[in-house]
Amino acid sequence: AGGEAAGPIELPTADVPVGGGVVREGVVVTQPREGEFHAFDALCPHQGCAVTRIDAESILCPCHGSTFDPSTGERTGGPAEEGLAAKEVAVDGDGTRHLVQVEPAQVSATGRRGGGWRW
Repeated sequence: AGGEAAGPIELPTADVPVGGGVVREGVVVTQPREGEFHAFDALCPHQGCAVTRIDAESILCPCHGSTFDPSTGERTGGPAEEGLAAKEVAVDGDGTRHLVQVEPAQVSATGRRGGGWRW
């Protein structure tokens, strides 16, 4: 079992606030504008801390203050030298309930998620 999650992360689109986002299972899902969804690895590329706050302006890492664009994941400030790794996003629905589906965070045999580990 190569250490990967079983399948895509699914959450109702209503759980992702417009002009904000959520962190679930190591992935940040944002909705900068209504109906526009993006996803990124939740680990800051600076030192591997999990990002925690998402608003219309930025995704914030609480450890050292790096900030990232909620539409692109690009670094906008702080000590991180790179942006957040982008994830594939799909929105699926049956007409009444829509789900955001995101590829899960990759976990290595050591228990660390792939990418972003710089010391």
